[in-house]
Amino acid sequence: MTTLGRPRTGYLTTVDLVTEVRAGKVRIPPFQRPYKWQPTDVVTLFDSLRRGFPIGSLLFWRRPAAEGELSLGPIQMRVPAVPDANWVVDGQQRIISIVGALTAPDDVADPRLRIVLDVSNEEFRSVIEPFEANPVWLPVSRLLDTKRLLAWLRLNSEWITDEQIDMIEEVSATVREYQIPTYTVSGDDERDLRLIFDRMNNSGRPMTLSEVFHALNAAGTAPDTLNTLTARVADLGFGKLEEDAALRCVRAYRGSDVFRDPHGEFDNPTEFSEALDHTLSAVTRAVEFLRAGAGIPHIRILPHTHTLYVLTRFCGLHGHPEGRAAELLRRWIWREAVSGLGHQSVSVTTIRRAVATIDQDPLASAERLLQTVPHKRPSRPIPLSSISIGLTVGKLILLGFLAQEPRDLRTGAILEPTQLLDAGPKNPWRQVVTQSSSPLSKSAANRIVHGALGGTNVAAALTKVDQGIADSHLLDEAAVELLHQGRTDEFFEHRQLLVEAAINNHIDRMAEWGARDGRTIRDLMRSGTLK
Repeated sequence: MTTLGRPRTGYLTTVDLVTEVRAGKVRIPPFQRPYKWQPTDVVTLFDSLRRGFPIGSLLFWRRPAAEGELSLGPIQMRVPAVPDANWVVDGQQRIISIVGALTAPDDVADPRLRIVLDVSNEEFRSVIEPFEANPVWLPVSRLLDTKRLLAWLRLNSEWITDEQIDMIEEVSATVREYQIPTYTVSGDDERDLRLIFDRMNNSGRPMTLSEVFHALNAAGTAPDTLNTLTARVADLGFGKLEEDAALRCVRAYRGSDVFRDPHGEFDNPTEFSEALDHTLSAVTRAVEFLRAGAGIPHIRILPHTHTLYVLTRFCGLHGHPEGRAAELLRRWIWREAVSGLGHQSVSVTTIRRAVATIDQDPLASAERLLQTVPHKRPSRPIPLSSISIGLTVGKLILLGFLAQEPRDLRTGAILEPTQLLDAGPKNPWRQVVTQSSSPLSKSAANRIVHGALGGTNVAAALTKVDQGIADSHLLDEAAVELLHQGRTDEFFEHRQLLVEAAINNHIDRMAEWGARDGRTIRDLMRSGTLK
């Protein structure tokens, strides 16, 4: 009789994988074959991560692991004892390549781990020279560390373009957030484990999460698909919702694990259609709250996508957030965004816990969410040099600008965020001064939010519009005068202060740091706690 447990399915982002390897929770058995991949294999792997191509599943055997040395190809690290480590059965070469390249020190000699993103042609490559030998080489080891990535961008700020910054932020985000399917088995019967291994390595190409879901639950028999949900979000003017995110909204509404394998999700097409109908209603309310209650007008500048999953679950149970619960939810969204700026990304575990926090008590649910983030504002300032909306900080800066209700330089009408953000993949930023050697020229101090202006000279236009329009773009009379006189360095310094103040004030107003987060006296009286 077999004693091997039924395989558990899940996902690990590259960030999760690195974290678990460093913590000793992922182990490579000493009898596994040596690291045999070639540099071209690793380059292809990172290209697949960027493009979202399938890279295959990882198969783990859950067993205890003692303290000791862990070898990742040429990299050695000391790891602690773990009672429930995941021993690698299948996926060794991929794990060594991903974790090794993303964590390798700059002086690592192995060309398989010396992987860079060539910014000039947007391609990955392996190099044997020092990383500093060519300024267009961005080591992939910078992609998981926001501080090191920003330091590299600052070091190369003299030549790098806005388009290249956007590309780098897109690559960084997709590599960090790539989700690797995992199968974990437990027990002591190695025969079944070998059988699982054999079938995993002799089956067809695995499909994406949403493809599997469609094949299992729609298959042409259900009138509604996930496209209905993504179209609904677009119709609301909130932008494009990816199908995988739409599926997670459905699961969040149902109280399921948002990252679980889709097999067995629904018993029949009717159950799927009913769940989709209810999710449509919940997502609609969630989007309405994000726009009107949390000041986030578009999904492209939603600091964290999982916020929509949590709000879908909340709205599915309680309808539109109201009163004190709405206030606390807004604080949670903004505090989490600001507090997470120093971190690589939000882990799958954190997202699962956030969704699971929502229960039958709306106020208690919001309170518990708020308890997961700091009560006081972090001391680190918002870096105005990071204006790409590929990073959370860039989204926060853009939200601060949009909160001023910027107006069209030609007509004076308030600009519509949906039109600005639906226009394409680039940021809706426009440079004020186009020719300057000042470091501040690449920051938010030298930007306004606006649609395409053709050949219009932004600096000249700002000196001619009514002061009310200039104010909406964070240019007071002094800033306009400095711009008119061509005193660009003084303009940058003055406007940086204006932008910093506006963004910080907006964040503080939305996050309400230090405010009383518990229930109000009225809530306590209504609940019967105070008598």
